[in-house]
Amino acid sequence: MLKVSDIGEAKLIKRISQLVGGNSSEVEVGIGDDAAVVKLNQPLAILTTDLLVEDVHFKKGVDPAYSIGYRSLIASISDVAAMAGKPRFVLVSLAIRNDCSVDFIDDFYRGLLEAARKYKVEVVGGDLSSSKISFVSLAVLGQSGVVEFPCRNKAKPGDKILVTGSLGSSTVGRLFLHGEKFPDSRLKKMLINQYLYPQARLREAQLAVLSGCHVLEDISDGLDRELENICQASQLGACLDWEKLPLSPGMIEVANYLNLDPYQIAISSGEEYELLIAIPPSQIPEITSKISGDLGTKVTEIGEFRDLVNLGITANLPDGSKKTLLVGGWKHFENH
Repeated sequence: MLKVSDIGEAKLIKRISQLVGGNSSEVEVGIGDDAAVVKLNQPLAILTTDLLVEDVHFKKGVDPAYSIGYRSLIASISDVAAMAGKPRFVLVSLAIRNDCSVDFIDDFYRGLLEAARKYKVEVVGGDLSSSKISFVSLAVLGQSGVVEFPCRNKAKPGDKILVTGSLGSSTVGRLFLHGEKFPDSRLKKMLINQYLYPQARLREAQLAVLSGCHVLEDISDGLDRELENICQASQLGACLDWEKLPLSPGMIEVANYLNLDPYQIAISSGEEYELLIAIPPSQIPEITSKISGDLGTKVTEIGEFRDLVNLGITANLPDGSKKTLLVGGWKHFENH
């Protein structure tokens, strides 16, 4: 097995440059210099960064390197989508062990470049370092096509809460990948693949803004955590209809097998990268027509924001009772 310590930094950078290939005419200076230089045609830029750490976000030897590369870029693209932007350029920094295989680096970049091609993002540089623990740091520059941004502090009382796609596959897919047993191999494989290769709802976000939404939030830390972020920023409460949460295919079957609540999985599952949307009721037909009709992406109304700061997040249960949600989701420095 060829290791990165066998070829050194200069040859590894050259190898990565060959994997990435040439840049477009919008890149004046790409990989290989002290910094990248790119052309921007619009005045407002969107900047975001994401960090993926070994044994927190992925496990080497379990999570395929191809998927780690793919998911690392999807996470940042999804952040740009939540600001109704278009991702343009990415800087990729890797900290890796000296005994890391060159094949791992190759596969990581092939996965990242698949996501880059799919969403029309160019890799223009980055950095390399040796480390006792591996981690990935991405910085993405995007461009905005809007003047008013759908920030989390703009929800209004009476706004309906919508979610794209379905929820829960990331959590159970990760459980299955990491060794949890399940008898239906076809369903198990499907959920693992949904965890390994999520989508960024880039086009859906742009259509949501055109439909008059007030807030967009990508679901990276769990629906409950993202809802709490919006409620705190907008000084509102939220009320959900528990049974309207859009479950990923097979979620009830999986949850029953694992002795878990499928709706609790759906509301707390992170790394889903679906969109959480706050929108006036009058605009629901338009957003549904645009996202479901034009793109074929399911949109589900799951509740509304209320003008009650101390309400927190409550849920209407099937038996007619209500419960206050104890927010789970992912919290760095608290989840272990």
